[in-house]
Amino acid sequence: MTMVELMVAIALAMLINGAAIMVYLSGKQTYQLNDALSRFQENMRYASSTVEYDLRLAGNLGCNNGLYTAPTGGTAALHARVLPASVDTSFQQAVIGFDAAIPAELVAGEVVAGSDVFRLQFAASNSRALTGAMASTNGTLSVNGSTSDFAVNDVLMVADCSAGEIFSASTVATGGSTVTISHGGAKNSNSGNFAKSYGTDAELMRFINRVYYVGPVGGTNMLLRKTLQGGGLVTEQIAEGIEDMQVLYGLDSTGSGQVGRYVTASSVPDWNTVRSVQLCLLFVSADNGLLSVSQQYTNCRGATVTAPDRRMRQTMITLVALRNRL
Repeated sequence: MTMVELMVAIALAMLINGAAIMVYLSGKQTYQLNDALSRFQENMRYASSTVEYDLRLAGNLGCNNGLYTAPTGGTAALHARVLPASVDTSFQQAVIGFDAAIPAELVAGEVVAGSDVFRLQFAASNSRALTGAMASTNGTLSVNGSTSDFAVNDVLMVADCSAGEIFSASTVATGGSTVTISHGGAKNSNSGNFAKSYGTDAELMRFINRVYYVGPVGGTNMLLRKTLQGGGLVTEQIAEGIEDMQVLYGLDSTGSGQVGRYVTASSVPDWNTVRSVQLCLLFVSADNGLLSVSQQYTNCRGATVTAPDRRMRQTMITLVALRNRL
């Protein structure tokens, strides 16, 4: 083999290796892009389904929806004096939003600057019918189940088609297949007395108080929610890679049952007129350098901006009707 032949062989090998490297790098970039898109879709589906489920339940009170738009007196003498005291259990709004401010459930630094926050309140859909009538207004409530279904300090609601009470479970006892729950103690006002004695036409449900927001977790931003549970607040991680959340509220200002306009939280005159919610989430890829140039995209405020890095971004807009307010 001559020197010329050796040099030609080396040149051909370098060309083949170079082509193989280019194919590998191109395939790697395509894989990373497809992987990022798959994560986007996965996070979008989960975030959307989770938030939409709670929004559709907002304002649910069993068979007596609509009675609590302005709870007063015996109709809604909601007795909860539960911890933390900052949690609003008056059930005056199925949904309430926050633009510049944050609700009492959160503290400064927990929310990404400029991102919206909203709180939902409703009775859980899985209810238990009372197995017997209450003996008195401060009597115990009995339902089918076991002690694992309920715990002391759980915030619950008992309601029939004319009235309801929110209270904190002071004791939980079981006998056979029946759970007996009392509502006295320091965490219930009015000495634990309800406005009425409830019969077997009433149902027992968990009272849900949830706050949705975007906050920092481990160097990235996530969609989070805080849920009232056992008399305290539990933080739950819903979806990662979310940079911003903006919310608009559909108002029925005329009482016609139709949404006339969408406004920000600061422009809502009466939260009882909100009939639907438009939610926008801005998703961002975890890996930088996915794109060859900085991406131009439309953010949740409708503005076209250029990304400060080479991450991939995508917005998701979903519109949800508040079924229990229609």
